[in-house]
Amino acid sequence: MYLKRWVGVVMMAVSLSGWTAGQNSPLYLPRCCPINFSISTLAANDTCLHTPTIEFAPPVIINTTTIIPAMNIANDEGTDLPCDSYKYVQINDKDTFMMLMKNDVIKLFWFPPNGHSYQMTENYCVGTMASESPQPVYVAKVCYEDPVIQMKKDIQACSKTTCVRKCCPPGEHIWNRMYCTPTDNSTDWQQRFPATVSPKVHMVYGYPVCEKFLIYKHDQYTLMETGEVLATEVFSQEEYCIENNQDLATEQVEQIANICYKESLVWECPWKEEILIPVLMSLSCICLAFTWIVYIVVPELRKRNTDRCLLSLISTMIAAFITIMVNKSSREVFSGVQCTITALIMLMTVLAIFFWLNVMSYHIYSRVCDHREGNRVFLLYSLYAWGCPFLVTLVAFIIDLTQVDFIRPKFELPNCWFSDEHSRWLYQYGIMLVLLIINLAFFVRSVVILVRRQRYKLGSDSNKHTLSAWLYAKLFIVIGGVWITEVIAWQTMNHCSVLTTILDSINSLQGVYIFLVAICFRRDLKVFHCGWPYLLTAVEGKSTSDQGGDVTEIMNKVS
Repeated sequence: MYLKRWVGVVMMAVSLSGWTAGQNSPLYLPRCCPINFSISTLAANDTCLHTPTIEFAPPVIINTTTIIPAMNIANDEGTDLPCDSYKYVQINDKDTFMMLMKNDVIKLFWFPPNGHSYQMTENYCVGTMASESPQPVYVAKVCYEDPVIQMKKDIQACSKTTCVRKCCPPGEHIWNRMYCTPTDNSTDWQQRFPATVSPKVHMVYGYPVCEKFLIYKHDQYTLMETGEVLATEVFSQEEYCIENNQDLATEQVEQIANICYKESLVWECPWKEEILIPVLMSLSCICLAFTWIVYIVVPELRKRNTDRCLLSLISTMIAAFITIMVNKSSREVFSGVQCTITALIMLMTVLAIFFWLNVMSYHIYSRVCDHREGNRVFLLYSLYAWGCPFLVTLVAFIIDLTQVDFIRPKFELPNCWFSDEHSRWLYQYGIMLVLLIINLAFFVRSVVILVRRQRYKLGSDSNKHTLSAWLYAKLFIVIGGVWITEVIAWQTMNHCSVLTTILDSINSLQGVYIFLVAICFRRDLKVFHCGWPYLLTAVEGKSTSDQGGDVTEIMNKVS
């Protein structure tokens, strides 16, 4: 780690330092104590002790890599620091050192405790530590504000005004995503809000207090009028900082945001994200695959529109579940293109599930109303159920690709999914909600018609429609109810709570519910016996009808 830091600082020194003065030119070095005195860090108020035998020649880097002892020092008196809090650090050639800059000013480079980058400062002084060792131990007394204390001050200052956090102090920017370096006004970062917003802003400085950051490019986040940042979610001023970054290779300057990585949202309960949910989703895929095979094996189930629609729904759910599991398990190694493609497939297949459910609800309603259908009705169903999700996905992709001034889905790393709740409601949940409302209207209307007919007709025909409508009702309750649990779990902030775990588990078991409805609870389908699955014939169905209605006739009527 020290080697990596050292190499980076030396590379930075190539562009910052360039001292040509010789040893005959005096160096101005801020001393903590007068000449022939050393610092006693154990004494009260950092007393300077008289130590005339200690030589004062601290190492200084010149000419980018040459380290020399500073023999000719102009300042012989002690220096008072312009700060109330400070910290002592030992000067060495690893992570704390002094460097002579182009303007003949010696600056201190040091790595603060719990810091994320080197800091370069002129607010320091140098001295020798009072000790019994014959060799001098050089220390720097540097202005330092504890980041936790500073953050509390920032929160208090921002309680009544809009604040924006800048990573580096004024007049500095980030160099090669590593260190804050001086800059001119042309590359100093200035906050930019949408054209319609111009709030009064109070600037706060410094990195947020968190262990890990995710770096977002300027088009991957939005600075909101509240001073918060909208990326994968909304981040407060204590969770981000924005700065211009100068690339080492291209020397181009781009705006980036360092945003705290909320590791606890996922890794507080790895057993859930890495074991429970994948196992339940795999079980759903197995149940869906078994149901799909049964519907393919039984020829009669491939001839009826109701069963064709159900088969298409099952196929769509299998594709959606597999894509979701691939995204969860592999997005850490995805490229940008792979991330976008996976997100688009997820969006299209998830929407297709609800469009096929909408097709089934309309089909049941049309059968109850005795509407006649042509030979190409299933083709029209397919064009609708696949075409609409494709168009929505295409629009989302175009808006995301062109980066127009609209609600973008931002299918980007690290999540490979929607970046905020607004885009998710627009392209996914809003459409699902509309379809579920339409499905509910179809279902209620079908029930009303059946109730009216039951008043004038006797048992069998009315019972057929009632049972067929109930088959659809089961699917409606399962998929619609699961959708509601998904939204509740999504809006819950504590991803590891018992409630969220239960809701996510219910959502992950959709395939099991479909298997129960389409296979286990279907009385006209023989699956669990010796031999191939088959549909009951009219003769065999007679005994079944005696127990609860002629299901074979019902399915023939519906399809």
